[in-house]
Amino acid sequence: MLFVSSCLCFLRKNYDKLPVSQLKGTLVSFYTEDEVINAKDIMQKAVLSAVIDAGVDFDPPRLPQRQGDNNGKQTIDDILKLMTIADERNLIDYLPRYVAENIARIPFVNADSMSVISMARKIETLEQKMFNMELLINKSGAAEVAKRQAELSCTEQPEQDSISDPVEITNPYPWTKVTYQKASKKGIRTTAQTPANQSLLRGSPAEMIQWTSAQLGKR
Repeated sequence: MLFVSSCLCFLRKNYDKLPVSQLKGTLVSFYTEDEVINAKDIMQKAVLSAVIDAGVDFDPPRLPQRQGDNNGKQTIDDILKLMTIADERNLIDYLPRYVAENIARIPFVNADSMSVISMARKIETLEQKMFNMELLINKSGAAEVAKRQAELSCTEQPEQDSISDPVEITNPYPWTKVTYQKASKKGIRTTAQTPANQSLLRGSPAEMIQWTSAQLGKR
C-alpha cells in the first residue's frame, strides 16, 4: 500500500542513516506545519494498523493534536516517537510505503555528511558499550576488594609473647642458685640465675661467713 507524504518518505528513507537530532532539524526547517500535521495523522494510523497486523500485544499511545507556537516542533516530536516505537517493536516492515508527489519536497542531504554521521553514530554506540563494560568491571572489582577485606578481618592475628621489664633479683648468697618465674601468654617460664661470684664457691668457710656478714651489714 502506498501513501503520498513527502515528509514520511524522507523520514522512512533516512531513519537508519541519520541521528534523530539531525532528522528533527531537517524536518522542522524544511516542511510546513500542514505537511507535518498530515504526516502525523498518517503515521499514527499506520502504526496502529501495523500492531494489529503483526499481532503484537501493545497499545500505541494516543498523541493529542498540538497547538500553540511550538505546534510544528511538537508534532515532529510525535512523528519521531511513533517511528521509534515502530522500530523498537519490529513493525517497520508492516508500515506502508511512502512516496512524494513532488520530488522538490524531499530535502537534499550530502552523501559525505551522511557517511560522517553514520561513522559518528557507530562511534557513539561503541563508546556506550565501553562505558557499560567499564561500569561492570568497576562493580566486579569493588565486590572482590570488599570480599578480600572481609576475609582479612576474620583472620586471627598470631599471638605474641608479652615483653615485660626485666626482673632484678639480689642474691645474698652467691654460692647458691636463685630461680624466679616469668609469666607470658604461653605460660610460666622458669629461669635460673647463675651465682654472681663464682670464685667465692672455691673460698674457705671463713671467707664465706665474712662476705655474708658484710652483705647483711649493708641492708
